[in-house]
Amino acid sequence: MTRKLTRKEIREGLDSVPMDAILLGVQSGGRLSPSQKEFARNLAIGKGQAQSYREAISDKGTKKTQAANGYKLAQRADVQQIKDAYALAI
Repeated sequence: MTRKLTRKEIREGLDSVPMDAILLGVQSGGRLSPSQKEFARNLAIGKGQAQSYREAISDKGTKKTQAANGYKLAQRADVQQIKDAYALAI
């Protein structure tokens, strides 16, 4: 007979495996840097593109530059895929 996992064991297991690997499968890993994944997570929780860029990537440069770079990054298909996966999980 198999034993059920405790909530603590489940939480520890989830903490040890990246969220995008859980949501998208193992084959999706490695395309985005950790800061780009954080950018996508920020977008998924409702932050704007410029704010997400500032918090996850770089707070240097003018607000116009941050907004433009945030827009460019948000348009990438791989970033959108991770953002959608985070939004679905949330």
